[in-house]
Parts: sequence; structure tokens; C-alpha cells
Amino acid sequence: MSEPSLDRLNVTGVTDFNPTEDKIVLDAADFDSFGRPPSEQGTVGNFINGRSPIFFTDRSFASASDAANAASHEVRGDILVYYKTNALEGGVVALAYVDGDNTAHDFGYLENLTMADVASMTSNNFEYC
Repeated sequence: MSEPSLDRLNVTGVTDFNPTEDKIVLDAADFDSFGRPPSEQGTVGNFINGRSPIFFTDRSFASASDAANAASHEVRGDILVYYKTNALEGGVVALAYVDGDNTAHDFGYLENLTMADVASMTSNNFEYC
């Protein structure tokens, strides 16, 4: 994982993710760069909030913060999975980390997938350590 950035070149990309076979393993320590409070850094604790990722299966968003704004009751540590479209990138499945009210940052992209692929994903596609 790379430093938070709006520049897609600095975000991890996966080109061959298969929702029926693959898992995304998220390491809490990698998310410390998103400004997690020192008391949470390096721990799983508040990283996952005991919640499943929030999947958006009925619409796409231009940014992670747009998706966070559309989420109900999102809290820091939630993971958003959404279809991202824009003129420069086309469409990809984006993974974002919520770091505040209506604020999130993309940290990964699953390329060569569709919105239907997002609908097929579940919390079983994610592992936290």
C-alpha cells in the first residue's frame, strides 16, 4: 500500500482479482498513514469497528469522499467498496478507508471488474490483521 493520494498511480492496483476465489488482506499498520490517532496505530481495534465493508452496488461515485457522504452511519475505520468512474480512469472497483465524517481516501483499485462484481463481493472477501 502506498501513501494516501488522489493520484491513482500512488494507489495499489490489482488486475486479476476474482471475487469468487480471492481475498483482500488488510494490515492495520498500513492505514496509520491516514492519520489514525496514535492510540489506534498498529492495532486492529478501531480499524475495522467490528463491521463488514460497506458495499455500494447500485451506483458509482467520482471519489471516495462522495461514497463516504452517501454511506449511512459511516465511522472512521470503515472500508468502502464502490464502483468509481471518471473521464480519466474509466471504471474500476475502488477500495477506500473512512477517516472522518464524510471523508475517505482510496487505497486500492480492483481493475477489470464491473459493478456487478461489487454486488457479488461479501465480507468474506476481506481479512484483517
